[in-house]
Order: sequence, then C-alpha cells, then structure tokens
Amino acid sequence: MTATTIAAVVGANCRRIRTSAGVTQDELARAARRVGLKWTASKVRDFESGRSAPTFSTVLALTAALDDATKVTYVAASTSTGNEIAISLNPAYHPVRLADLVSFDGEVTVTEDFEPSGDHLANFCDGGTWEHPKSAIDWPEMLGLTEQRVAATLGISTERLGAESLRLWNATFSKERDRRAGPDANRQKRGQVTRQLKAELQKAITDGDN
Repeated sequence: MTATTIAAVVGANCRRIRTSAGVTQDELARAARRVGLKWTASKVRDFESGRSAPTFSTVLALTAALDDATKVTYVAASTSTGNEIAISLNPAYHPVRLADLVSFDGEVTVTEDFEPSGDHLANFCDGGTWEHPKSAIDWPEMLGLTEQRVAATLGISTERLGAESLRLWNATFSKERDRRAGPDANRQKRGQVTRQLKAELQKAITDGDN
C-alpha cells in the first residue's frame, strides 16, 4: 500500500476538524493570524489540499489556531442598542491536539525512509513513547546467509545487526539493500548499495559504542 504524505494527512485532518465544527476557511485564517501565521482563506485552502509542505512550527501554530477557531461561535444578533455579535461556546467543540492532525488509517510518509502508520504516529504525538512496529523487521530473515555474512564482516552478532538495521532503516539489511538497489539492479549496483549500507552501519555502531 502506498504511503500518504504528511502534508496530505495534516491538510485533510485540518479540513475535517474545521468543517465538523462549522468553521469557515475565513474564520480559521483569522485564528491563524492571531498565532502569527499570515494566512488568508486561500492559504487555508492550499494547506488543506496538501499542496503546502508544513513545517513543525506551522503545524504547532495551526493546532492552536484550530482549537481557538472551533471553540466558540460568533452570531450576529439584533438588540435594542443595535446589531451586535454574540459569542457562545461551540456545541461541536472538542479540544484539538497535535495527534488529531497526524492521525491516519494507513502509512504516512514523514521522510523518504520513515513511513510509520498514522495510528502509531498519533499515539507518539499524544505523549506515547516511540516503539518500532514489531512487524517492521522479519526476524527469521536474520538467519539468512546475507545477514550472517554482514554481521561477521562488521564483527557483531546477527541480533545486533537486526537491532541496528531496525533503528536506521526500519527494515532488515537485505530488505533495505533491495529497496535502494531496485528490482532490476545488477550485481555491481547491489554491491555498491551493500558497501554503502555497511558504512552506515559501521558509523552507527561506532557512534553507539563511544
């Protein structure tokens, strides 16, 4: 299954939260300006479409803006003294958290080599500790000849190789080699990728042991 970009996930969640609370793009833009984002309704539209790659600071500010915009409703009211704006708590209000903006039913592309599930990412943003999914690494594969040879070359156990591979690439050495080399790679290309991966592992091991 193809992962969805973090921009598309955050944008879609922003639109879902905004529309569920009955907030217009104009109203969200005004709330965004109150937290320092120089947004207009068109900027909100671009963001919700996933066309804008969000920075972390933008997502944090947007979380605050969404919470502010969805908390109250502004209604024009006629009184004996003239037209006024009545402010009341929005009955559809629900506190907006950072986790709400990254939640997704599927994998999310955070970086080229980091595609966690949306649920895993949301749990982390909601205060949970980070744990690599157990299914991310095929431990029986660690008994394969390639893994054993690489471990021997680096002077480590296959268990250490598996742990370092999981930490660096969220995959076994063999799977990461095949992913980078591509399905049509020749022996020379696979050899180049293998040397590059070994160098990355060696650096990680050296840094970790210091």
